[in-house]
Amino acid sequence: MTRLRTPVIVIAAVAGFAALFWRARAPGDDVPAESGPVPHLTVFMNQSIRRMEIGGLSAEKKSNFLPHGNLLEPCHLTVVTTDGKRLQVDLRSMSVITDLVNKPDFDSVAGVIARRPLKPVKFQEAAADLLATIRGWGIEPDADLLELTKWGNPAGHESRGIVLPINAGTVVLSDLMNLWITFYPDPDRGWFYLMTFTVPPELTPSHIRDAKKRAIRHRAIESIRSVLAVPGQIEELFPLAAHRFNNFVFKDRDSDFRKTWSTEAWCSDRYFLTMTVPVELDRKDKTVTSLRGEPTFVLQEVDVLAPAPNTGGRLDPVWRREHRFDLAAWNKLVAAGGDFSAIGIEIDPTPVAQSGDFLRHWRNHNQEVRLLRDVRERAVKSAAQFLPAALQIERMFSTSDKKQVFPSTDHFFSTYEFNGRDSVLRKTFVTEAYFGGRYQLTMQADVELDRNDKVITKLRSQPTFVLRELESVETPQGFYHPDVPRWRREDRFDLEAWNKVVAADGDFSVIGITIDTTPQSKSDAERARSYVHSQRSHRDRVSLLDAAAGDGDARPNTIPEPEDR
Repeated sequence: MTRLRTPVIVIAAVAGFAALFWRARAPGDDVPAESGPVPHLTVFMNQSIRRMEIGGLSAEKKSNFLPHGNLLEPCHLTVVTTDGKRLQVDLRSMSVITDLVNKPDFDSVAGVIARRPLKPVKFQEAAADLLATIRGWGIEPDADLLELTKWGNPAGHESRGIVLPINAGTVVLSDLMNLWITFYPDPDRGWFYLMTFTVPPELTPSHIRDAKKRAIRHRAIESIRSVLAVPGQIEELFPLAAHRFNNFVFKDRDSDFRKTWSTEAWCSDRYFLTMTVPVELDRKDKTVTSLRGEPTFVLQEVDVLAPAPNTGGRLDPVWRREHRFDLAAWNKLVAAGGDFSAIGIEIDPTPVAQSGDFLRHWRNHNQEVRLLRDVRERAVKSAAQFLPAALQIERMFSTSDKKQVFPSTDHFFSTYEFNGRDSVLRKTFVTEAYFGGRYQLTMQADVELDRNDKVITKLRSQPTFVLRELESVETPQGFYHPDVPRWRREDRFDLEAWNKVVAADGDFSVIGITIDTTPQSKSDAERARSYVHSQRSHRDRVSLLDAAAGDGDARPNTIPEPEDR
């Protein structure tokens, strides 16, 4: 059994709505007719819903089946997977998921929601029915599903209080299809479960179309570098930068190819710098061909970040003042390495409170394309020459096993901003790995970068290591607040201890640390995943393995001579 991320979130909303809809429309006792023929439906995953084979429905019901694809009565369903398997099951009701309602050209079946058993039953009866259904397809339930048999018979809505749905996880039906399972309490008594057959979203026609549009937009954004150096300069000086057009809609009018370009960057922990310029795009390939005016600049100073009403906790800036300047002033700023005092602007060095939460949301919606990603990647990869420990961590803990809760290792600089001062060429390089469902290993080392090439030229300190064990993850109220980890323990050690772990093939017991391998509960594992995703979502994925050319572990970890700072 594996877990899904974004697709599951989307399907979960649909499935929950479908369950409520069926409750409202089904007969009061929720028991289907005991006799008489039932409709037979065959659905072809990732193919047009119009290709469905439908038998046993009246002409009126058949005509009403599209575009929503809902059948709120018992039926026999055959699901034909993308690799040709045919899965048959008798259902209480079903619904087909397509984009047909909003996008008539995209009627392919992305999912099917199916309800069983035919009437509400005790939880253990519903669990037994699920296991029998899966075995009927020639699939042996995994340990997580078998664990349902030990849950007893929790009360449904017949008890007092709120009873929430139970997510039983996901079953892999084929390389190209999964089955997501959720148990629901019936409104009157007992339980039923919904099975959601899902196609990976990247294979659906609407996703492919959107990916093509996104690729065209990305190419258009990257093309600005051929006519204007300023966006790249902003990103180099202030890496928390975003680039965009005022819109990317084309209806074959001349005006559609005249856009306003903007680059926005967060700087000095309190300021937003915005550059705008009118541009002309090529009618054929939609890339920037020329400027239609000079760039203008605005530097806005944030006074406070205040909660916006009715947004679930989103923070909005309240401005203190703004400074406007032109391209000539910008060129002076670049020559001064990003020092605003060169153009008469004094910067308040005090960071604005809650900027971390604000920037997390801002980056989610803005940092889609980075013009200098290759520069940052080159800087990160230069660590392979100086930090064998970073390579060892990546080799030790990176995995492609989808069942691994934390199959991830990241390398990054704590900051990557350059403003002309020598001190900003001294960075902290970080390698962070997540493993075992509850562990976070962080290595840090102070480094110095070359002023021109922005690559590491030497180490300025010995690497240090911290291994944290996760106890729980708290999710604060409000959509815009991050998960908060609670650590059970924290172990700090040095390079000498790390070399012992490497020599023992990753066995931390050689330095007195015991790794807990007890299986996690489903809820703990999901919360851990959510925390890791929130930590990694804004990091560039850069591997050091190709930069090492296979010899990273051959060189020993050495302790650099301390240098004056």
